[in-house]
Amino acid sequence: MRKNNTGRGFTISELIASMGVIAVLSAILFPVFAGARESARLVQCTANLHQIAVAAQVYHQDHHGPPMDNITISLAPYVDDGSVFVCPNDPERMDSYSAFFVGRYTSAKASEFVVGCPRHNSGRKGAVVCGKGKSGVGLVGDVTHNGTKIGIGEFIEGGVLKFADGSRVDIQNGLSVAVLTSVSSNVGLHSVVWIPEGQEGSVDVTVTPGSRFEVCTPEIVAAVRGTRFRVTVYKTTRHDSAATYVSVEDGEVEVECRLKPGIVVLNADQSVVVENPDDAMPTPKKDKKDKKDKKDKKDKEDRDDDGDDELMPR
Repeated sequence: MRKNNTGRGFTISELIASMGVIAVLSAILFPVFAGARESARLVQCTANLHQIAVAAQVYHQDHHGPPMDNITISLAPYVDDGSVFVCPNDPERMDSYSAFFVGRYTSAKASEFVVGCPRHNSGRKGAVVCGKGKSGVGLVGDVTHNGTKIGIGEFIEGGVLKFADGSRVDIQNGLSVAVLTSVSSNVGLHSVVWIPEGQEGSVDVTVTPGSRFEVCTPEIVAAVRGTRFRVTVYKTTRHDSAATYVSVEDGEVEVECRLKPGIVVLNADQSVVVENPDDAMPTPKKDKKDKKDKKDKKDKEDRDDDGDDELMPR
């Protein structure tokens, strides 16, 4: 006797409808899962940065100074797991943070950059850890070099850097610099420019009021809020070393030595040179050239005003 098979398969139209439902659900859920995965990676990266900052503090206590070389080597004895030196979003899966680390001889303040990472949400978000373990996540502001957008950590030579807050850095031809971070926070944009060892030349910096801006060289960190100043790096014959010269045109700049204890605050028309790490931190000096230029400018304006008065009808 033959049995009747009462079951039946899907029709073509039912299969197409089912596939359509699956495609719609995938389109809806995939960004959710991807966003959750990216958020988890950002949390992990921020935790890595925090552990690095704590390790750097302990290193500072043991060695009476900050780690100045590759932190994966310097700080390895101070972490439990070497994976803290790798960002989950770093495709090379190697040393993710040394290029974004700023060692300071004096313990960093809560507003001073220590280490960061710009690799999240396709470069739109960055994680930052400042002094005293203060960590945060913010949107990465656009930075352009001669009108072309550049990546955080990318070295560029000469030209003009412009930041999302309107701040500007004019770089002398032949001088290479990199932007270590430019992340928004509740107090404005926080940007850090790095001038590496072996460079010679000047940068002229104009910072928008309300923003936090730092310029780092192998010798110093110059930190400001809304001011105009110049940083010059050059080689010296004395001690066969390098030096950094900082002069302030307007506002106030805090200059911290990275190689020895010492912080000086420069006001308008003041300058300082930090050269040999064995010397004491120098005191600020009046910038005579700037003072003379301003006096000449004022005298010219006075003469122009006098001339205008003579041309006015009586």
